[in-house]
Amino acid sequence: MNFRTLALKNVRGNGHRYMAYYLSSAFTVMIFFIYAAFIFHPDVVSGMVGDKIRKGLMFCEYIIIVFSFFFVLYSNSAFLKTRQKEFGLLALFGMTRTQIKKIILYENTAISLVSIGTGILFGVLLSKLFFMAIGVLLDLANPIPFMIAPQAVWITFVCFFALFESLTVLALLKLGRREIIDLLKAAHKPKPYPVFSKWLGLLSVLCLGGGYYLAWHTATQINVGRILLLVVVGTYFLFTQGSVMLVRFLQKSRRFYYRRTHLLTVSQLAYRLKDNARTLFNVAILSAVVLTATGTFYTLYQGLLDRNLMLYPHAVSFVERGDNEQGTGSQVAEHVLEEQGLRIIEKDVMTGFVVSVAKVDGDEVADSLFVMANRDYNSRAEKMDDVDPFDVGRGQAVVVTPYPELEAQSDTDPIDVTVEAGDKNVGFTVNEQRHIPIVNQRHSALIPSETNAYILVVNDKDYATLLDNVPDSEKLVYFGYELKNWEQSEEAMQAMKSQMPDALEGSFSSRVEPYVSDKQTWGLVLFIGLFVSILFFMAAGSFLYFKMFTELHEDKAQFKALRRIGLTEHEMRKVTTVQIGAMFLLPFLVGVIHAAFALKVLANILAMSVWYYGLVVAIVYFLAQLVYFWLSRQVYLRQITQF
Repeated sequence: MNFRTLALKNVRGNGHRYMAYYLSSAFTVMIFFIYAAFIFHPDVVSGMVGDKIRKGLMFCEYIIIVFSFFFVLYSNSAFLKTRQKEFGLLALFGMTRTQIKKIILYENTAISLVSIGTGILFGVLLSKLFFMAIGVLLDLANPIPFMIAPQAVWITFVCFFALFESLTVLALLKLGRREIIDLLKAAHKPKPYPVFSKWLGLLSVLCLGGGYYLAWHTATQINVGRILLLVVVGTYFLFTQGSVMLVRFLQKSRRFYYRRTHLLTVSQLAYRLKDNARTLFNVAILSAVVLTATGTFYTLYQGLLDRNLMLYPHAVSFVERGDNEQGTGSQVAEHVLEEQGLRIIEKDVMTGFVVSVAKVDGDEVADSLFVMANRDYNSRAEKMDDVDPFDVGRGQAVVVTPYPELEAQSDTDPIDVTVEAGDKNVGFTVNEQRHIPIVNQRHSALIPSETNAYILVVNDKDYATLLDNVPDSEKLVYFGYELKNWEQSEEAMQAMKSQMPDALEGSFSSRVEPYVSDKQTWGLVLFIGLFVSILFFMAAGSFLYFKMFTELHEDKAQFKALRRIGLTEHEMRKVTTVQIGAMFLLPFLVGVIHAAFALKVLANILAMSVWYYGLVVAIVYFLAQLVYFWLSRQVYLRQITQF
């Protein structure tokens, strides 16, 4: 038997240890290859998609490589730790350090080659699906044909083979410094009784409570750094101290502790949680990052349509000068829409005029005002959320601004405003100022932003009097059209812009152009973020899997002893299920709570609801975590029951 044969037999004999490492590595290789296949696709290279999109995917490749470095490093360290006694015995029987290192090198080379091969194979099978999905997200006119670029295969193979081999060498250098006696005794070192500090436990509660409080009440990005620091510190002490405190609390409850197998379950759980505190901390933070990132990207992508509906009151709009409500622009727009087969479901026409010179309490101000009639205001207010119409008397006026911060500065005392309309000055008493948060929202603004920020609402008769004296150059007519299936109106908007009079070019606005651009950008971000998040999620589960199987031999001997004193297989499975469930579900639950408060920060900053989308993401990842838990439990139980 040569070293290569011995190494292959060791791989087969330790398959349960290598399984999570193999599957996670293969999945990582698959993701990297799929992205590489897209980046080096001839059509993509020739400019089928934007350069920004291609660079975004290349950035994702760099993230995968960095992630793989730390993942493989951790995995190799975990494997070597579980086999220290085995290496000590081989050295005791006469095998040199060089020969042991050669066996390990062969083993890891075999695993890396199989992982790379599996990853590339499944990457080839799924790349067509990837091309179709990214084509839909980016709204590409032509689908990306299925093609495997040889460059993608070679780059994937070379990068990951070099990565696996270099990290294996680093692990071997670390192993070479261990003495034989240390290797033999590694698995028999006694574990200290779990202890905790009440003060550190209290610090955990204070840090988490403070971080959650800031997250719930913050409306800016200023506190984000403080929140992260408090939550990370609180989470660390939660698992290192709080887990032991929880177990001690359960032990003090005699009715619970001495019931059925609770004594055994809780006692072993104390050691397991304490020994794995750092791993659980890392998994909790990683889960929170995955849930927060996925929830954020998903929320922003799904909220894209709502944001565009708010920012653009109509599918297409423009402003003409003069008082003609059937202007040239309107005729062009309706002709083009009819020609393109787009149906108008709403036509909005609003008139007003701009006053560039006005006086407030006798003092001349530079700000111009958009003057509109009370009836026009009320007709718009009926389409707005949480805005009530009102009646303005003769000689009275209401000022409407888009800046809510002025609300705290506004004077409640009446002010006198003098408006110059042609050669006539008309005075108004302003008793109220209203503050609309955002101009140019379909349901939250009076007028589009193309007109003016400051609005003076006057009585209908006063408006008619002023209008008679206003030059045509200062009269404005806003035209807005809402279309059925406006998402497919990009070609029509281009045709309309080319036929519009030059005078209307500056005021022309369409919803579909920014919508398509934003959809491509956020679709790409969502796609990249989703795949990277899945990668991190797999890593979190793999860390727990590795940690479980590093203690497999010790747990096996322990359960063997318990079977001798009367523990049934059913009871053993129950105890094991609770312990594994705590390992997998506790850090995930903590991560969900962290993510919920992180999304609350996002909701406060963006002034939008994120709970529905966050809940969808949490449920999906929870189901995936349950699957990971169940598979790990099955493998673990199968190994631990083989006495």
